[in-house]
Amino acid sequence: MLQLYFWNGDGWDKVFEDFVKGYKFSSSGKTRTMHVTTAGTPCNKPAEETCSYNYRLEEDAVSPVQ
Repeated sequence: MLQLYFWNGDGWDKVFEDFVKGYKFSSSGKTRTMHVTTAGTPCNKPAEETCSYNYRLEEDAVSPVQ
């Protein structure tokens, strides 16, 4: 289980939660990205295969990248 929290000035907000097999963070200029690998089930593959997702880490949110 991967959980990601952002500080809102008064406390912590949970902005991401999912079961993942792996993850890594990268950046390019001011853009920060989280790369996530899950079991295959969420993308209609057999569970032993994997799915890859990318998310943009914004100042106050995590947004899927397509």
